[in-house]
Amino acid sequence: MQAKLLILVLSLLLGTMTHAQTYYVKENQTYEQPIIDKLIELNQKVTTKRENSEYTIECIVEKSSTERTRGHLIIIDTKTGDIIATSAEEKGGDNQYTGKKAGTVIMQKIAKNELATLLLKSKR
Repeated sequence: MQAKLLILVLSLLLGTMTHAQTYYVKENQTYEQPIIDKLIELNQKVTTKRENSEYTIECIVEKSSTERTRGHLIIIDTKTGDIIATSAEEKGGDNQYTGKKAGTVIMQKIAKNELATLLLKSKR
């Protein structure tokens, strides 16, 4: 309950800030779509050209030999290349409910639980 309230407050803070940042989300097998959707929900600008962005978000998803999937995302300052924020690593696996979409499910968790907090670290 407290986590949901914190996320709601952070979402409201991001939405009411005077200057929305521009983000480029690097493509990674459609794993990036939950992140793009959340950025739009948080009233952030999303661009399809890296050079037009202030920050780049990379969704990193790796599968091990046992078909367990791990993933996290990083936010990078596009101009300097410095890593501004990194999410916690989420784990998941392909199963009868998610099919072969464990990477997308992991990014959905990160978008829901961590993205608003990570974006606050990227505010100039």
